[in-house]
Amino acid sequence: MRQASIEVRFVGSFEIYADAVPFRDTELNWQGWCEILFSSDDFHVLSGDLAHSVVVDEIGGGDSELTYQYLHASADLVRRRLHLQGYTADRCRTLWERAASDYAELRKRVELKLDQQAYADSAVPIQFEEWVSQRAAGQPSDRNDIEPIDPMAALALHIDIFHPTSIWTDLTELDIGASFDKSLPLDVNLSSDFDHSDYVEPIVRVLILTEGKTDTRILSAALQQFYPEFRDVYQFMDFEGFKVEGSASALTRMVKSFAGARFREHTIALFDNDVAGHIEKAHLDSIELPANIKAMTMPDLDFARSYPTLGPEGSRTMDVNRSACAIEMFLGEALQQPGGEFVPVRWTAWKREMGLYQGEVDAKDLVTSRFLDAVAAEPNPQELRRRFPEMDKLLNAIFEAFN
Repeated sequence: MRQASIEVRFVGSFEIYADAVPFRDTELNWQGWCEILFSSDDFHVLSGDLAHSVVVDEIGGGDSELTYQYLHASADLVRRRLHLQGYTADRCRTLWERAASDYAELRKRVELKLDQQAYADSAVPIQFEEWVSQRAAGQPSDRNDIEPIDPMAALALHIDIFHPTSIWTDLTELDIGASFDKSLPLDVNLSSDFDHSDYVEPIVRVLILTEGKTDTRILSAALQQFYPEFRDVYQFMDFEGFKVEGSASALTRMVKSFAGARFREHTIALFDNDVAGHIEKAHLDSIELPANIKAMTMPDLDFARSYPTLGPEGSRTMDVNRSACAIEMFLGEALQQPGGEFVPVRWTAWKREMGLYQGEVDAKDLVTSRFLDAVAAEPNPQELRRRFPEMDKLLNAIFEAFN
């Protein structure tokens, strides 16, 4: 097989495509775009008869004798990844409306004596629904060219309006085929062969801060196995490598330090759904965090509304939401004992601020080990999401943190 040549490839150098359409404003920050839109699982080195047809047609002119090296993902998956970054339909519409208003204001300021009425008409802001309809119908108009300044929002709207099948980019010019390791994040695979660091600020993944190393260990494994297509979107604090203190109050101090230092990357502070977590979350809610930092508690669980507990008064069935729903409560079947009953919550301390006892699951290490073993043994993400719906609920709450 012949490798697709640079001469064939060069016209579309470092561009992102929506089907056969090269998307604007992607060349300078091409690597950053790739790290948001793709994962290492989207990497392909294929002969022309096996490669995606749109890649073969656009890059090789239909030549099936070439070998193609590229990143390719379904447009639906890319749209979901953009959603995780906060590019919801509502936010994209808001960004478009801001651009449309700016456009109308600019046209109002234009003084052109030849056709004042035409310019007065064009200064009337176009409505979003009209813009979508005209763009979808391909009606030519200066006002149809209005797009959000943020190119990520523009791409999200393009997917919503035109429904392309795939988003892809060619990697022929990068000599990475032999060294590419799909077990590594995409930014690691690309960084050694493509460095725009001198003039492009890299896009960093969303950082998840938790109350400790166990939370991070469980969430990292769950994200990897439940939603492998999103594994490159998030990263976790390395508690063990850097000996970072773990607790709800330590997480609050960390968040305040990040905010005070004007830390710019998207960050999620995830507190347990227990008394200590809600106290610390309320403390952060009382101050104005920057928009790139979100504090949240783990969600309530239906089965936790009637859960076995152990305390000074003996065994009781109680609602443990907001008092004892730490990460272990999201491990589903791993909480069940051989007889089918749940491992109980043990009450540990009275928290005067909330008027509630703080509690935790008995035998936490055993429950955690069961869950991690089950996750490692099951290769099917859909089956894991079915077996562990509570963990799936937690992950989806994290996905919506910036929405």
